[in-house]
Amino acid sequence: MSIESMLRLCYLLSNLAEHYSMNRTEILVTFGVAMTFALRMLGLFMVLPVLGSHFVDLALVGVALGVYGLLQAILQIPLGMLSDRLGRKKIILIGLLLFILGSGIAGCYNNIYGVIIGRALQGSAAIGCVLLALMADVVREQFRARAMAIIGIGIALSFVIAMVVGPVLYAHFGLATIFYVMSILGGIALLLMYCLPISSTQQVNYLNNNIIDNLLPVLHNKNLLLCNFGVMLLHALLAAWFVVLPLKLQNYSIGVYASIICLSFLIAIILLQYSNRNNRLFKFIIINIILLLVAQVLLWLWADIGYILLFSVTIFMVAFNFLEANLPMLVTKFAPPSNRGAALGVHSSMQFFGTFVGGVCGGLL
Repeated sequence: MSIESMLRLCYLLSNLAEHYSMNRTEILVTFGVAMTFALRMLGLFMVLPVLGSHFVDLALVGVALGVYGLLQAILQIPLGMLSDRLGRKKIILIGLLLFILGSGIAGCYNNIYGVIIGRALQGSAAIGCVLLALMADVVREQFRARAMAIIGIGIALSFVIAMVVGPVLYAHFGLATIFYVMSILGGIALLLMYCLPISSTQQVNYLNNNIIDNLLPVLHNKNLLLCNFGVMLLHALLAAWFVVLPLKLQNYSIGVYASIICLSFLIAIILLQYSNRNNRLFKFIIINIILLLVAQVLLWLWADIGYILLFSVTIFMVAFNFLEANLPMLVTKFAPPSNRGAALGVHSSMQFFGTFVGGVCGGLL
């Protein structure tokens, strides 16, 4: 074989490797975004099991818990649109600074009103859609489902760790320490995002159009409307389930929770890889919607039978994780690059609205 033929073969192999695997920048951005999500959610999850036992006024505790989600739902769209104009990284860094400030304020004040103010500031850091837009700007379309799965794994692990670590920190050091830990975690995320190797050429060309022109392509896109309606229903179901599930699973240990979460993520990742590799994504979406319906029927009819309850929760979480990873990925596919932040902002707001509706309906039913 001549040297020229060897060089051509090496070039061909390098192109194949580039096509079938993520490059260095895609890997760094994916893990940077995943770690930022995980560090933020770790702190937020840690406070959930202990806040209600620390304060007497449960109505104000509800305000402290709910104000975060309310501001997240309100500000996802404006911050997403702002990231289309000013750039993703700037908005993310500002949001993380707000998160750190809110955590510090909540830790400094030893009363519920200080916690409410701190949680409100945390909620104003509505950068989830901007993080996903940044990932979509850098990661090629064929690898976005894989990137979403990595982000989902980070959030799931943070939930499991928080459910164990949160009560331990509270018992030994008090509620303020949890909020101070949240500030530290936010600082680590800030440093990670600041160090991400993102050049101006890797970001989209941000438009200078007005708000209406920025939103119209998002609101008139039928595919995006379907994704937004789907994520609203998905999170409404999740919230409704978690109104009922704690009562059904109260006799099971944290190990059971962790096992279900880990197993469901493992199965969902396998499905994600297979569906994208074989171009059968929409068929798998239909299959997972059917799994959601099956889980609903099983829980409705046989929730008192232990193994059926655990099986229904597992298949529900498999379907939820699969759809949760793919819906934002489809939004990044259907949205114009210059409106990607706005599109993901609308998507995230519908997600929080679905959580609100599902929680209310689950409580009433």
